[in-house]
Amino acid sequence: MHSVSLVAGQKVSANFCAKLVQGDYTWRWLTEIEALGSETTTIKFDQSKFAGMMLSPEKLQKSASTYSPALSEEGLLDRRVLELMDGKTSPEEIARKITVEFPQRFARWQDALGFAAEISTKYGI
Repeated sequence: MHSVSLVAGQKVSANFCAKLVQGDYTWRWLTEIEALGSETTTIKFDQSKFAGMMLSPEKLQKSASTYSPALSEEGLLDRRVLELMDGKTSPEEIARKITVEFPQRFARWQDALGFAAEISTKYGI
């Protein structure tokens, strides 16, 4: 990537495109800068957020068809809250239970209540 100097009156056009990919937008933009003076060609840039992303080997491995995933601690916590959402257990009760089961994450049940409420709001009926 390099900078381009512009002069007053020189035309610049940009076309932006956003594509939703797995819950996140990948941006692409095409930029054209009109040729000026002795320059005979228009300067064109085709850039994207995707092209600049750094994918770690771990992330690439986790998306392979041969990968056998296991739940992280965060995944185990999410799953446990979902299991406790049985239509009978209140968010406070859920918070109290996950505080006991995940003491490294929550020191007090009040700390877990916001998390339980968030999962409840997202998936509850």
